[in-house]
Formats: sequence, C-alpha cells, structure tokens
Amino acid sequence: MSRTIGCFCMAISVLLLTACGGGGGSSAPAVGGIQTLTATAPITSQNAPIITRSVLGAAAGSDGLADLGGLAGPAGGLTGTMTINNANVGANPNVVIGPQTENCLVSGTQTFTADIQDPLTMTSGDTLDFDFALCDNGDGVVMNGGFSMVVQSFSGDPFLGAFVMNVNVTASNLSATENGDTSTTDGDMNMIVDTMNTPSVSITISSSSLVMTDSTGTATLAGYSMSVAIDQLMGTAMFTVSGFLESPDFTGMVEFTTNVPLDLSGVGAPTGGEFVINGADGAVITVRIVSDQQIEIDVDLEGDGNIDDMIVTSWDQLLMM
Repeated sequence: MSRTIGCFCMAISVLLLTACGGGGGSSAPAVGGIQTLTATAPITSQNAPIITRSVLGAAAGSDGLADLGGLAGPAGGLTGTMTINNANVGANPNVVIGPQTENCLVSGTQTFTADIQDPLTMTSGDTLDFDFALCDNGDGVVMNGGFSMVVQSFSGDPFLGAFVMNVNVTASNLSATENGDTSTTDGDMNMIVDTMNTPSVSITISSSSLVMTDSTGTATLAGYSMSVAIDQLMGTAMFTVSGFLESPDFTGMVEFTTNVPLDLSGVGAPTGGEFVINGADGAVITVRIVSDQQIEIDVDLEGDGNIDDMIVTSWDQLLMM
C-alpha cells in the first residue's frame, strides 16, 4: 500500500510545485472574473516585460519556473514522505484509511485520509484527502490547508511503479509560504501521471479556472494546461504550458502558448525554449530563453510579423520589473 500512496505523493509533488507561489509576486487585486476567453490586453514595449513576468509567475508557479528546475533528478525527488501502514486493512473492499496524522520533518503536521475499494491498487471513484497544518518538510516551503483527489482511472502495476493515473484534484485554500511570502491556490484540476515507460515520466495538469492569491493580490488562470516530460535516466525535463491570464499587472487578458518546450533540466531557471503571448489587436510577445541567464523578448505591436522592439534581459532583471 505504501507504494500506491507513494505514486500519489509523486503527483502531489508536481501539484504543489505548480501551486506554490502561483502569483509569483507579480499579481495585484483582481478586477473581476473572466467572462470570455479572448486576449484583450493592450501590449506595448513598456509593459511587455511585465506581462512576460506575470505569465511566467502565474502559469508556471514560484518565481517564474525556477523551482521547477530539478524535476528531472532522481526518482526520489518526485516522491513524498508519507507512507501508509495498512497492516490491519487486509484485502477488504471499500477500505477507509485514516485520518492518519504524521509530523512533518521540521515542524507541523500532514494528515491523510482515503476511501478506497482495493488497498492494493487504485480504482475509479477512490478518494484521497490531504491536509497540512503549517507543514515544513525542510524544502523551504511551509504548506497549510488541503486538497482532495478523486481517481478517474488507474491502470498498470503500482508495485512496479508502472501505471497511468487520472485524477481530479480540488485545492481548497491551499497555501504555501516560501521566503516569507504566502500564496494560496483554489480551484479544480485534472491530473494525468504516466510512468508506464519509466525512466520516462509524463505529467499533465489542466484546469478551466485556477485562482491564486498572494500578498499583492489575485491572479486567475483559465483554459490552463501544462505538461512535463521527464527522463530520469538522462536527467532531462521539458515543460509546455498554455492558457489565459487575467492580472491587474496589466489591463485585460492575455493568451499564452508554448512554441518550443522549455528545458528545465537544470536546477535553476530554464535553459531554453520559446513561448508566445497574444494581446489585443493582434499584438504578440515572443519570449525566447537563450540560457539560464538570458531572455529575449520580441514585441510585435501590430501582429504583422515585424518586430517593433527587442528586449534582452536576465531572469533576475525580469523578476524585478
């Protein structure tokens, strides 16, 4: 059973990385809900870096992808610390586990509850609930609040670690505090984890709406989709993302999509990749990641394919804009 729960903890690690710092310190008080999925934000040479920073912060979480670096490391980096002792469970169907509370590595607690049909695997309809009480596992992030997972489908062998898992995730006031900054995520997500071709692992998360709040305000993602393709043997991780963002850092809404997968194989910022941000009147921002030190931002104000301005900056400079 501990192996089965470990599978979910692997997915949870990715979920938490997505949720942590969702605002990226770049969002401000919301200006209403998303009404239509249309890019309506005016783009200028002046606000292009701000829009770029906001998209990175909201779409990829925690300081514009920096914390997603290292996903391609050893498999242990994707597993959680929680294990479930099912010595008294047996093989009876419809088993209720917990609530089981464990101390986190540094301070606080994490509580797990499950209602499952078969303790040896996962079955459609199984539910798992996780609650954190100022949980600090020594990774620099303190978790509070909780989320629930409902299994949609599961195939494969959890004991061999080869499976395809489809779950719906609901985050309810799930907060993460990192370096004194607290961000909170609310919303529903669908998550698919595929480890059938280990050491290659793929994780996909999609959501119709995610609301993320930090000390500076609230940002909303709509029509959101992200995927990470990890090769644990080669130590590579490629990231794609798309969706719409509404943030008072700028007026209106932008649409973003990945042209070239972002390379997260290092332990810091992405080292390559390209994504596009669309705004009002056909305006386009093309963001090229040259290295973990340099980013190029091309601004096409009319959407006619002609570059009106090119901004060369670093990750540190971009996050300060």
